[in-house]
Amino acid sequence: MAFPVVDTEYLKEIDKARRDLRAFIALKNCAPIMLRLAWHDAGTYDVSTKTGGPNGSIRNEEEFTHGANSGLKIAIDFCGHILILMLIIVIIVFLL
Repeated sequence: MAFPVVDTEYLKEIDKARRDLRAFIALKNCAPIMLRLAWHDAGTYDVSTKTGGPNGSIRNEEEFTHGANSGLKIAIDFCGHILILMLIIVIIVFLL
């Protein structure tokens, strides 16, 4: 499978998003909970069905209210703030 072709402007936006994300995490001092969110989302992978995994499903109430995911709503809300900051990239991705 070939890698998708992206233009220079898109790559600049990705680099900017990466810098903004790092700055946001540093400002909010939320690296541990963001890592925990990623870990728990990835932990939904089921080897037998080859489903789940790091797909963002943890943002659904049924997932984040599960006892093992207690407290992760904070990180999910942080992701919402980041999403707003990265709106341009989201629009570009959906248009491709």
